[in-house]
Amino acid sequence: MRNVPSVQQLRAFVAIYRTGKIATAAAELSLTQSAVSVLLRQLESRLGTRLFDRASRALHRTQAADELIARADHVLSELAGMTQDMRQLSQAQRGLIRVAVTPVIAQALIPPVLERFQQAHPQVRVVLQDAGPEMFLANLLSGRADFGIGIADESHPELDSRVIMNDQLYLLCAPSSALASSRDPLPWRALGEEPMVLLRPGYGLRRKIDQAGARAGVQLIVAHEVTLYTTAIALTARGLGSTMVPASTAKELVRVHGLVARKLTSPVVRRPISVITRKGHLLPPAGELFVAAFH
Repeated sequence: MRNVPSVQQLRAFVAIYRTGKIATAAAELSLTQSAVSVLLRQLESRLGTRLFDRASRALHRTQAADELIARADHVLSELAGMTQDMRQLSQAQRGLIRVAVTPVIAQALIPPVLERFQQAHPQVRVVLQDAGPEMFLANLLSGRADFGIGIADESHPELDSRVIMNDQLYLLCAPSSALASSRDPLPWRALGEEPMVLLRPGYGLRRKIDQAGARAGVQLIVAHEVTLYTTAIALTARGLGSTMVPASTAKELVRVHGLVARKLTSPVVRRPISVITRKGHLLPPAGELFVAAFH
């Protein structure tokens, strides 16, 4: 690699070739004439050939110079393009980000965030990978997703998480439910006679829900256990029981399905939403701006 020309040497050569004079090339490059002369001599030494015949004060291009100019122009153009591309990526002016999300977050939380982000950064393509908890983790661990937006209830040895917003648990019920008559905060002890549609043990918020019920001294009536939040919401919309969702998703679900949402208290159950990445992998610049769109 010692004989490979430097960028400075190529720029000096192109300027001399175009202007025909070292003094003019030096002014164009904001260098001294002696510096440009040194760069030219270094380039000729590395290439092992003369690029200009120096007759008196005039410079005459050699055949080698005529053959080199196209290649030099191409190399400098490629470098300029690379610099511009990297700058655009760093400033999120273009690029691609792959975001893993779970179904409920994809349905209720992501759409307004994605809308704000794409209005501000229309040249960045966002690929959403909406999947259940197992595939959510698989997409992150395999590198198919650049990062994820979800719940980090338990630490994972191969993942890092950073909380970007805190949610509070709400009850979601059909208008026909006895609990729909008020919009006031609802204590957990009031759920003792309400049939519930909950995720199966080991899924989503089920552990937090069971713990909160135990703290409130209430035995929840589990009418249906399902795997996906979308199923729980569909059953709730049919009046087959009530379910629990984070505040960030409740508003949209109320609007779409005509349900009633009530804040749960005594105890208050909070659910942090995090940006999740593989250990040792930073968010791309566009990813940081996507996360910022949550606020």
